[in-house]
Amino acid sequence: MSRLDHPIAANLPRPTLEPAVMSSPHDFEELWKVKGVPKKIKDYLVGDEPILTLIVVSFDDATIVCLTWPHFLCDAVGLGIILESWSLELQRRGDEIPRPIGIDYDPL
Repeated sequence: MSRLDHPIAANLPRPTLEPAVMSSPHDFEELWKVKGVPKKIKDYLVGDEPILTLIVVSFDDATIVCLTWPHFLCDAVGLGIILESWSLELQRRGDEIPRPIGIDYDPL
């Protein structure tokens, strides 16, 4: 199915060369909303849900990628490292991905 044929995805913003007013991301939640995705820390403590959630919605002419993570997993810098590592792996450059620092490492 084309993105333009989907009742919700057809309203996604299109690239513009000038500043534009876009609608709220909440208008498109039905595209990537999954029942049972944790919303509060209690949801992680009482359930068996993954900390990092990746949802991919594919159309014939577009792909939506939704990544959900709680702040206790990482901040924006940490997420940047995750995305950069993912990008390196997709480019088959996994040997360039930095190794995680262990809990026994003291940066001070």
